[in-house]
Amino acid sequence: MDVLVVTPELVHYHGSSTLAESAGALSKALRGLGHKVDIVSPLWASIDPAARHLARRLVRLEVASGTGNKTFALFEGKTTAGVDVSFLSEPSLFPADATADDEGPAGAARWGAFVRAVLALLRRRVDQGGSLPDVIHLLGWQTGVLPCVLANDAVLGAIPTVFTVHDLTRKGSFDRAHLAELGLSPKHYGIEGVEFFGKISTLKAGLQFANRVVAPSPSLASRFLVEAGGAGLEGVLRARGRSFTGVMDGVDASIWNPATDPHLDVRYDSVELGTTGVAKLRNKAAVQVSLELPVRDDVALAVAVLRDRADERAFLAILPRVIKNDVQLVVLSAGALHEDVADLARRFPDRLAAMGETPVPFLHRMLGAADLCVLPALEDAFGVLALQAQRYGALPVGRAEGLVADAVVDCDAQLASGTGFTFEEASAEALFGALMRGATAFRDRARFRTTQQRAMVRDHSWDRTARLVERVYRGLRTSATAELPAT
Repeated sequence: MDVLVVTPELVHYHGSSTLAESAGALSKALRGLGHKVDIVSPLWASIDPAARHLARRLVRLEVASGTGNKTFALFEGKTTAGVDVSFLSEPSLFPADATADDEGPAGAARWGAFVRAVLALLRRRVDQGGSLPDVIHLLGWQTGVLPCVLANDAVLGAIPTVFTVHDLTRKGSFDRAHLAELGLSPKHYGIEGVEFFGKISTLKAGLQFANRVVAPSPSLASRFLVEAGGAGLEGVLRARGRSFTGVMDGVDASIWNPATDPHLDVRYDSVELGTTGVAKLRNKAAVQVSLELPVRDDVALAVAVLRDRADERAFLAILPRVIKNDVQLVVLSAGALHEDVADLARRFPDRLAAMGETPVPFLHRMLGAADLCVLPALEDAFGVLALQAQRYGALPVGRAEGLVADAVVDCDAQLASGTGFTFEEASAEALFGALMRGATAFRDRARFRTTQQRAMVRDHSWDRTARLVERVYRGLRTSATAELPAT
């Protein structure tokens, strides 16, 4: 099949988000299955075409924009995995101070013009005698209006679309005044269209008008369908019926692999960990030294990634109780919560270390060193960190919701089965209990190491994910689009 992947960010070029990694890893895995895959993404100011060996083509893509017509230049290259990639360049829209998450007026101009440029690129492909893609796979709310714009094109409207949604809380919300700027007509604005509480939602546009909608986990897809997890869009997804599905995301082994990870002090694999475990202990000691924690191999080292969210604030309440136990905890936090964690760390420097805004390489180091990886969110159903942690033998501790429910098997008391420590109730007390189970289990070093090895060898590869996505694509080719709302 001929697949076009459209993404606002692409790992190794710009962004390290889950979405950026998904775009790169899925494309690579699909290519490995024998499909023709092309990626289209913006040329952000952080991307140096010369350093990335991108060739500028003598192509000018003229598109309309609310701030005046824009001219995109085209840069082409290949990813390290050999996937063809096209970058659309318009410096005023993707400057150094811009972010992919911007939902202000500049964001409306940025993504409205980018979507039009993608269509212009497709028309150029047809004009040059090329064939249309068999499917366009869209990632992120930034690309959500493309199915609407595509449907109004006489030539391109027949291309089926798949829209992957990782997070329903970021809706791509813009004032109604930006309707035309986003490429939408007044007929799209309404409860059955892109309107969401008096504003345009580009996320809702993708959910409404793409031929298929995919969540990155079967359990997450189920959660999105209920009020507690649908963020107000559960009705839209329920209306999609069987055209909405969950496909388990994977982990890019070229990025998250302790056997090849350049960020680790000592590299290791599941065989080494299951026998001596010396390499992981050396990583652990190196991190303890760098964070001024006592160098101890007889105590569990846990890492927690804490964001400034209401459901994660409960974790702060149990921190004093956690560190009264014989356990070391490293909390990676940002925002308003960081100072609270840092204050506690100053009082208990032998048990707790607080890190602020942390670069991705340090997270790699922490997973390479940690015995446990705490997922503090009580309501967040998406936890790709659980997949990454298992790859490094850092057993996840988190609530059995969404991707965590699909990826982590709760350990039994004898550690004869399981790959982590999960709980059902959305409470800080339940999280505390699971974390203490993990810290206690660490004392049985031989069985704990066997459990770590079991977690490392679980198949969370993108190859498996790509085969499931391939089924979604093939289903599109044999089904009509009658189930779609009229555009």
